[in-house]
Amino acid sequence: MIRCGTIRARIMTWVLAVTSLALIAVIVWSYVTSRHRLEAEMEAKARFLADGAARQIDAQLGTLQGIVHGLALALETRGFNLSFAEARALQDECVAGNPGIYGCCIALEDSAAPPGWDDHAPWAFRNGGSLAYEGLSGASRAHRREDWYALPQVLGKPVWSEPYSWNGVLMATYSVPLYTGTGTNRTFAGVVTCDLTLDWLEQMIARLPLGKDGYGMLISRNATYVSHPHGDFVLNETFFSVAEERNDPELRAIGRRMVATDSGLQLFRSIVTHDVSWLAHSSLIGTPEL
Repeated sequence: MIRCGTIRARIMTWVLAVTSLALIAVIVWSYVTSRHRLEAEMEAKARFLADGAARQIDAQLGTLQGIVHGLALALETRGFNLSFAEARALQDECVAGNPGIYGCCIALEDSAAPPGWDDHAPWAFRNGGSLAYEGLSGASRAHRREDWYALPQVLGKPVWSEPYSWNGVLMATYSVPLYTGTGTNRTFAGVVTCDLTLDWLEQMIARLPLGKDGYGMLISRNATYVSHPHGDFVLNETFFSVAEERNDPELRAIGRRMVATDSGLQLFRSIVTHDVSWLAHSSLIGTPEL
């Protein structure tokens, strides 16, 4: 004979078990749903911040690019018919009136340089609180072998240099080719360049609302670190050299995807926090080389 107490105990145990399982299911479901929602929000935020930062940088550099193109247009419109003193005055005005510009060079082919020019590649640049000048051509015309001169000549279009450090200042050079004539008579005449300071990039990235453990970085077209929380990485390491040093093929693959695509989002283990994090990237539209 089955006792009522035993049946009651079994029913209570079964009900308790079912109730507990339901509670666990609800808790687990709620946790998973909340986690997925949080991940979706973090994913959207990462994309938004990466795209927004890229557009801010594009806007700032685009303004400075416009100045270089304006100077190139002024020189071509005049057919390079200006004295050395007038060219130097244009350079000084360009640098002095634009805090983001460190230096400006007008480098001309010998055939395009007006008579009386003391140097065919005058460079005006900041030196402390004043402006300085240096002639870059010399008898060997060595400047013509530099990328900032040779690449615009060969490619026939404006070119950004890889970021570099000059006297402790992070910079990149933007070079615009100059021409004489039009159509089939169009002939390469030289380049006009501006060296743009990039120290403001670090300040801008530091202001991004990335949370306690979030951080921003900027890499060049060759994956060189231009900005990174590890300061010794800047201009000394690339995404790939760090991956090689750490023997991390996954990090190498992530670097390749970043360089090959305009934008994207992926999970990776941060080399700063060592946590699995969302990595969102967005390319600069107006400055594809950076």
